[in-house]
Amino acid sequence: MIKVGFVASIPFAAAFFGGIVGGFISDTLLKRGKSLAIARKTPIITGFLLSSTIVLANYTQSTEP
Repeated sequence: MIKVGFVASIPFAAAFFGGIVGGFISDTLLKRGKSLAIARKTPIITGFLLSSTIVLANYTQSTEP
């Protein structure tokens, strides 16, 4: 049960760190002179593309490493 709980928390931990890193990237792009639209959309689109890798979970056979 503990293993399942840990594995189930991984997407939430990734979302937490992704939000922080996305904000940092957005701030960095703004400081470099990019437009507000580019600075906001780049981290969002990157996050959506990275989060789509959860589809690979459908192809796993087991939760054991």
